[in-house]
Amino acid sequence: MCFFTMIQPQSQKSTPLRVIKTRATPNNFTSPPRGWNSWGLEANPAINPNFTFDQAHVLKQANALLGVIPEEDIQNHDYYISLDSGWSVGDHGDEYGRIIYDSSIFNVPNLANSLHSKGLKLGVYVLPGAFCKDSNKTILGTDIPINATLSGNHNGFARCDFDFERDGVQKWHNSVVNLFADWCVDSHGTDFKTHHLTFLQGRGFNKVGLHYSWITR
Repeated sequence: MCFFTMIQPQSQKSTPLRVIKTRATPNNFTSPPRGWNSWGLEANPAINPNFTFDQAHVLKQANALLGVIPEEDIQNHDYYISLDSGWSVGDHGDEYGRIIYDSSIFNVPNLANSLHSKGLKLGVYVLPGAFCKDSNKTILGTDIPINATLSGNHNGFARCDFDFERDGVQKWHNSVVNLFADWCVDSHGTDFKTHHLTFLQGRGFNKVGLHYSWITR
């Protein structure tokens, strides 16, 4: 079981985000979060033909990582095992439209607890928007249908974009992050978050960039 801090409405006193552990490089730069991300092997299967994106193989990679990192580093710094695209169900959420893991390949709470027992942390990757199939579902703890929060744009990933001016958008996001915290997930990365970059737009990219957030418990 994990204990976590729920995201508070702006009118209430909120708990600051936890600062991840970093250190200075020899040239006094701040070192980034470190660890292993599944996308390298997912996108390049020839590197390790024996790798399958499932819980057993992710744990095998975690153990391999531990084999090359000094125990002192594990104790003093945050090392993440991050699940990239494919860990979650790809076209619908739960009864409230929240993102759910694909139980045929992962048990995320068990995976998180296993990683924590090794001194590692768990991150997950998500795409922006709510599943279009879930538009008639109601956001947890509200009477707001997901459809009332959407902009009308289908973003091409089985998801519909939010209109961030509408009531309920933050409540949906809160419900998803709190579910992740229930599973003992430590961080999540959201893709396609950088907007209006003229240089990239001129080359056919409208939304690029990956944003990471850390979940406080």
